This record gives sequence, structure tokens and C-alpha cells, in this order.
Amino acid sequence: MESDNKQQTTFWNFIQDHTIEIPIIQRDYAQGRIGKEKLREKFLSDIKNALDRNLENEETVLKLDFVYGSVENNRLNPLDGQQRLTTLWLLHWYIAYKAAKLQENTETFKKFTYETRTSSREFCNKLSEFVIKDENNSVIELIQNQTWFFSAWKQDPTIQAMLNMISGTLIKDEKKSEIIDGFEEVFTDTDKERYEEYWKILTSNDCPITFYYLDLLELTLSDDLYIKMNARGKQLTNFENFKADLVNYIDKKNIEQKNKTPENSIAHKLDTKWTDIFWKYKSPDYKIDEIYYLFFNRFILNKIIIQKNSSVENIESNKLFNYLYGKDGDDRYIQYNGFDIYKSNELKNAINSVNNVLDNFYSCFNNKSKAEINKLFFPSWNENDSFRYVPEYKKEDDKYITERITQSQRVVFHAISCYFEKDGFDEYNFKQWMRVVWNIVENANIDTVQAMIGAMRLIDELSKYSNNIYEHLKGRDVSKDFAKEQMEEEKEKVKQILIDTNWEEKIIEAEKTAFFKGAIRFLFRTNPNEYNWSNFDDRLKKVDEFFDEEGVKETYKKNVVLLRLLISYFDKWEHFNPWDKYKTVFYYDNKKLNWKNILTHIAFIFPVNKLFDNENFGIKLNEFNSPISNEKLVKLKNFHEDIVETVILSKIVSGCTFHWWNYGGRYSLYPYNTKSKSKIFVLADKRNTILSKLVDDEIIECNQKIDEVPFLWGWEINFTLKSNDKKFQWWYSLKEQSETGEWQEIPEVTLDKLEQYLKKPS
Repeated sequence: MESDNKQQTTFWNFIQDHTIEIPIIQRDYAQGRIGKEKLREKFLSDIKNALDRNLENEETVLKLDFVYGSVENNRLNPLDGQQRLTTLWLLHWYIAYKAAKLQENTETFKKFTYETRTSSREFCNKLSEFVIKDENNSVIELIQNQTWFFSAWKQDPTIQAMLNMISGTLIKDEKKSEIIDGFEEVFTDTDKERYEEYWKILTSNDCPITFYYLDLLELTLSDDLYIKMNARGKQLTNFENFKADLVNYIDKKNIEQKNKTPENSIAHKLDTKWTDIFWKYKSPDYKIDEIYYLFFNRFILNKIIIQKNSSVENIESNKLFNYLYGKDGDDRYIQYNGFDIYKSNELKNAINSVNNVLDNFYSCFNNKSKAEINKLFFPSWNENDSFRYVPEYKKEDDKYITERITQSQRVVFHAISCYFEKDGFDEYNFKQWMRVVWNIVENANIDTVQAMIGAMRLIDELSKYSNNIYEHLKGRDVSKDFAKEQMEEEKEKVKQILIDTNWEEKIIEAEKTAFFKGAIRFLFRTNPNEYNWSNFDDRLKKVDEFFDEEGVKETYKKNVVLLRLLISYFDKWEHFNPWDKYKTVFYYDNKKLNWKNILTHIAFIFPVNKLFDNENFGIKLNEFNSPISNEKLVKLKNFHEDIVETVILSKIVSGCTFHWWNYGGRYSLYPYNTKSKSKIFVLADKRNTILSKLVDDEIIECNQKIDEVPFLWGWEINFTLKSNDKKFQWWYSLKEQSETGEWQEIPEVTLDKLEQYLKKPS
């Protein structure tokens, strides 16, 4: 390096002519970190010795090596030496503060700043103006007690390190001696006159503390060198990079009002009060950047979804949508690859919206705990719901990762954002809004991207009335709404509540019952578009008797008696198989999801009414619990009777559907999630009865026989004659397997003659 490229200077002389701006690529201020106590002790001791010896007229110079950087328009961006410059700035600030010289030099101190780390920049700015004195408190206590000092700053690594440098720590060395590692400790017992002398030395041309400055622009060094020389610093997080580019974008596009004060700017709030919001949800190892980034990404994604005049197809092909939605909807591992992809038509609107949302959120909940906040967002039926408006961390494989969000939860996220985008939080109205939102979301089958978009657009349209949602729903035409059935239910419940407010509590309690989660129209719907609240209490009592959170209670689960009772009221084929009319498949068993689908669907209004209103319920139930003789089973000829008066359904563990098989001309019972060969043909009564009797009489062996009931699985029934191990198959006619393995039909043998044929001598 040529000598004319370097300049020996002092900090005060340099900052008189230059603004020192720490660039974003620089790591946090490290010299004040926990773990650097011994280094601070040595460095601060050297500084004090240099100052004291100078006062004693001893020629002592403390050279601090090179500061590398580039100066443009008298603004230094240091590449290397940021740590020394920050410590020197703090030293000069502390001495000026103690010597009462700070006020007259405020503007000079403000020339030390940070490029995009708003928290660090604002903290240094406030220190430059700080002149309050109180001999009963340390300077750090005074600083932290100021209204402008945000609690989140206590966790900002750079600010915390600065505070450590000023005050020192209570950490002791291996000999249990306190380590003197802060200005307050090093200069303890120093009086004001001595501080004034120190100040004169620091600001004189003969200051003994110097460094060399080397201008890299004059050396035309590459950006690669800039990065490599700072490689020992930490890598910036996705959010830090995003935040820097976002602030720059806001500034270039003049998105904020020109008369906005610095304290109210988005750049400032990103590192101050908005950070306070996310700090409540920090990981145990004090991270928030991941959840901060997730929140912004989810917010922007929702703005893409609700944009007007954009089809579902256009949204799904939108590059930014796919980027923010993540792989299979998992947005937790998005890597920031630059700001260009964010530059869409929705971004400006999203920025203005999130500004209002986070401001209002902070105003409402700044003094509330995380638990209190989360509780407001949970559905009434689950106070331990996994949904979090502000993302949280969970431990997985010894690391803390963020929680995943579901498609339904994205809709709820948008509903909350919509509410806080408007000024004026009313807890009562907000709870009503959240109740309606959760009821819709929970019961809208949001299991595809298309359904998520439809639900979110409905919620977005409803959010115009979120401060008085009941009054709006009362007169709303819901005929064309997404989730029409649930919207119709919400409308009818609201109408009842507005007639008599006592109904609200009763309805909410019913919504929390069993597995209903907001869908309770079967308690008051008597016909399509007809409602009667007079039997609500009686029906709810039966609900408590029949169901719990897991589905049918044990008493009614045994022998599938409750399901069989319901089916006994089926009087149309569409009750067994609503697909032809409603294009919906229903599964029948004791599970909560399948019962909820039946109870709430319009196809089952009649049998559900009978189930809850029949006064002879107890008598009917006793019939189903009584044993059924084989003689009676033999006489069964009706599909309906087979289902109702036998326990065949108890053999179907994971649900079933009913079906008409055109080719075979029979009604069939399909176990859920099985291949077609495993169908049970319930109306094939002769086949089932005769073959079952042959199994019971130990004439044949058949693995397709169902235990305890005279039914067999499958299309073809394969069995073995126990007397000679010959193999047979029944499929409309009898087939016998030859010694070569081929099947030979024996057409003259009917079911009525089957037993006689099998018993004949070989």
C-alpha cells in the first residue's frame, strides 16, 4: 500500500469532516458482547492509560491500526474497523456526557449512524441528544427508563453490546475477581474536572488515540474483497436483507407521506415498536427474524389472493403467489433471493395495509401478554388451538423452527388483518367477528388452494362489516356466497340473537359441544330454508347424550345402535347414496367427521329430525340392542332391514358407503378405502345366508365370511370343501377348480341345490 493512500487521524478530527455510516453488510457490534469481557478490559485499560499519561505530559500514543472503507460525498462506509469506530464513538460520547459537552456537540455525534439498521441508528441518535443527569442512577438505568427506549432494544445485539460497553458487566474471572469491562467501571471515581480534561485531549490535534484510514475507492478494490474482508461477520438473515430492500423501495417509490416524522416512518417502526410485537413470540434462543419474515410474506400473499378481477387460475400461476405459498403450502423455508419478485401491483397496497395493521395491533396489545393476545384469536370451542396470528417457534431435532400454517388458518390470518387494518378496536365486536369467521372457516372444507381463495375472498368482502357483523348478516343475501350452507346458518343464528341477546350464549355453548365446532343447524332446521327454535333445548340434551368430542358415545357406539337408528328413518335412496342428487359421498360409522357431515347436510334433514324428535326413541333402541335369531336373519330380504336389524355395520371399522351395482343388480355396502373386490353385497341374501350356514355347519371353509353375521365379502366367493379340499367359487353359478387349476362351471347347481351338491359322495 502506498503511503499517500493512508491517513493517520483521530476519531474527533475524522468525524468533523465525515459522516460515518455503518453499512448493512457489517456484522453487529461485537466488542460489547458477552464473552468479550477480557478483551474489553484490556482495550479500555489501554485507552485510560493513554489519556492519563497524556495529562501527565508523557508522550504515549495508542495506535488502533487501519480502518478500511470508501468515502463518497464525505460519507464513510467502513469495510473493516467498524468495531473500533463504534467503541471510539461510545468513548467520546461517554466523556462528553460526563463533561457536560454533549449538548453543544450533538450534531457532530449524530454523524455516526447506521445505513438500514433503524434500531441502531435511532439509538445512537437518541444518545446524541441525551443530557439527563441523576447521580443516584447509573447512566444505563437512566437511558433504559426513557420513553423513547423500546423494550425490544434490550435484545437488539448491537444496542445491548453498546450498553455493555458503557456500563460493563458483573461477570467475574476465574479468580472470582470482577472484570472491569465498561466505561463506567474504568472511569469510576472520576470527577467532572477530570472528564473535562479528558474531553480536551480527545478533541485536540494531539489526541494520543489514533488510527490509520485507508480509502479503498482510491485503490479500486473489488466488491469481492469487500465481502471477503467482512466474512468473519455474521451472515445476514432473510429478513434483514428483505427489510433493507423494503425500506429502500419505500423510499424510492415515495410510498410514505413526505411530512411523516422519522419516528412514524416504517423504517423506524420495523426496528422499534413492531419488533416489540414479535419479541413476545421469540424463540428460546432469542430469534424473531424468521417469524417476522413469515408474517410479511403471509400478509403479501393474502393481498395477491384478494385482488379484484383476477381469476383463480391467474392467481395460481402468479410467480409471487407460488414463491410466497411455498412448496405444498409450506412457507417456512422460503429463501430470500432479492426484492424484484416482490415488485407487484399489490405490493404498495400491502405496505400501506401492514403499516395500519401493525400500528393498531401494537396500540391494542402492547401491554398484553402473549397468552392474552392468542386467546382472543382462538375459536370458542378450542382454547388450545394451534393457530397463531403472529407465528411462533417450536423445537424440532434440537432446533427451533417456525410453526406451519394451514390453508384454513391463512383465511383466519386474513380476517384478523382486515379487522386491524381499520382503526378502532372493540373487544366485544371483535369476538363476534372472530366467532363468525371461525364458524365459516371450520365448516367450509378448505382443503384446496381454490377453496382457500374462495373462503378468503368471502371473508375479505365480509370484513367491510367486521365492526358490526351481526347486523350485516341479518339482511345479507347468502345464496351466492362461498360456503352457502354455513353462511345460511350464521344468518339464522344472528337473527335469533338480535331478537333476544340471551340466545348468543346458548348458541355459543352449543357450538362448543362435542365435535360440532360452530355447525349446529340440525338443532333448529326443520326443512330446507325453514327454522324452528322451539325444540333447540330438547335437541341439545339429546346431543349431550349421544355424542362427545370423539364422536358417538360408547353407549350408542356398541353394535352401532345410533347409526342403525338413524338409518331406520331413511326413506329415500338419496339418503343411502346422495351422490346422484348432491354430488357428495357420505361415510357411515361412529366417527365424528362422518356424523357431522350427516347431521349438517341438507340431504338428511328428515331422518335427523326423526332422530332427535322421536318420542319412541328408547323403545326403538332396545330393539337394536336385543339379539337377533338366525331364523329371523334367514328371512331378511330387504336391504334396509339388513343394515338396520343386523350388526353388519359394526364390522366396518373405518366407515362405509352404500351403492347400487348396476351389473349385478344389487345394493352393496362399500367399506371405506378398500378395493372393489372387497364390496359386501348386502341384498344377496340367499348367497349370504346359504354360504354362511355352510361355514357354520363346517361343511366349507371360507375366509370371506364375516364373523358373527351371515355376510360375505367380495364379488366372487371362494371356498374349500372340507371333506376333500376341493376348491369352489360362487359367482351367479358354481365353479369348481380342476386338478390343472382351471375353473369349470357347473350351471345346473343353484344356491338352493348347493348344499345337496356339496354333500354328495365324491
